[in-house]
Amino acid sequence: MRTKHKYFDGEVSASFVSLLTGRMFMFIASGLLGLFLPIFLYELFGNQYLWVFAFYGLASLLYVLTIPIGVKFFDKKFGLQRSLRLSLVFLSLFYVTNYLVDKSTIFIYIPIGILCLTLFRILFWTPFRTDIAKFTNKRNRGRQMSSFEAVKMFLAVVLPIASAFIINNFSFDVLFIVSIIIYLSSIIPFKQLPPTKENFSWSYTETFKEFFYSLKKRKVALAFLGDGAESFATLIIWPIFIFELLNGDLMQVGLLSSFIVLITIVLQLSLGKTMDKRISKQKMLRWGSLMYSLGWILKIFIFTAFHVFIVGAYHSITKIFTATPYNTLNYDLSAREGHYVDEYSVIMEMMIHTGRFLMFVFGFILAGFVGLNWMFVIAAFSALLLNLISSDDMDFRKHS
Repeated sequence: MRTKHKYFDGEVSASFVSLLTGRMFMFIASGLLGLFLPIFLYELFGNQYLWVFAFYGLASLLYVLTIPIGVKFFDKKFGLQRSLRLSLVFLSLFYVTNYLVDKSTIFIYIPIGILCLTLFRILFWTPFRTDIAKFTNKRNRGRQMSSFEAVKMFLAVVLPIASAFIINNFSFDVLFIVSIIIYLSSIIPFKQLPPTKENFSWSYTETFKEFFYSLKKRKVALAFLGDGAESFATLIIWPIFIFELLNGDLMQVGLLSSFIVLITIVLQLSLGKTMDKRISKQKMLRWGSLMYSLGWILKIFIFTAFHVFIVGAYHSITKIFTATPYNTLNYDLSAREGHYVDEYSVIMEMMIHTGRFLMFVFGFILAGFVGLNWMFVIAAFSALLLNLISSDDMDFRKHS
């Protein structure tokens, strides 16, 4: 079944609509928690940000080490679509551990939480990326990727304020409960997806051989490493930084985040349409990543809430010119892999989370020498690496 919409060029599959709807539910839940979860962990660990870095860094390392065997096992046991739906149960359990944990039970619930997060990632991301490659089409892929970003941005206008209101007037516990319910609701649209017949064909050893081969021979692998390192800065370092800068005022954190997102929504939608028709994705990515990298440098010199708004708005706008062409090129390459699309997704996930782990290592080494804001220099360099996705097609069939 296919549906028509004025924004898209021709028809789009109902499966894509189901993917978008399911992700919308997930965006709502993650939008409520995303900005504030690192802050929750920061306070839980006694305002020691290196412990927060360790939590995310070690979770990424565990994921890298287990995804080859995990994907192969769950693929054979459940299939891609059932794995995708099961992943949301483990993600909900991850947030249950955050609901239950306190300073006296950290060493019980934090390891369980990392395990649940790892199982979610194994079960979700390879099936989801495989479905994106299969249920989007080249003619509309820029607009389809842009629609994911636009939905995420639209929700991000109100969700940080809603989160801050819930935390200030109730507690983090209430926020976790609401988010868990919404995460589980996303199973409904994902259940509409048709079966995807793909089999992960590599052994554990073969996967790591391909991983190291890609690291040495393929420039696009560096783009994925950069993606991971930069996302670590965006998702973990930046929220803690502004929380400290604003003296722990959660409502101000939420309001600033919402205002920054509000001014970028229309631009995001128009970009996807323009990119599909007129502009080279690689050229846009080249200039976008340069401007986006500059945004990280500017964040080093932020000292007030006004600075957060101005620089944050600039960074949010320039990210559009980076994220949309980057994601579109990525799924163009993924779609070309044919039956190696799940292998492509696994290698990409391993590279991204290796990048995140390396960002944790850099943070651990630099913590005694520089302030948290100087980690943004590494994020700026990482953003420039995204350009390299245009220089290699990741075609596994050439030597597998």
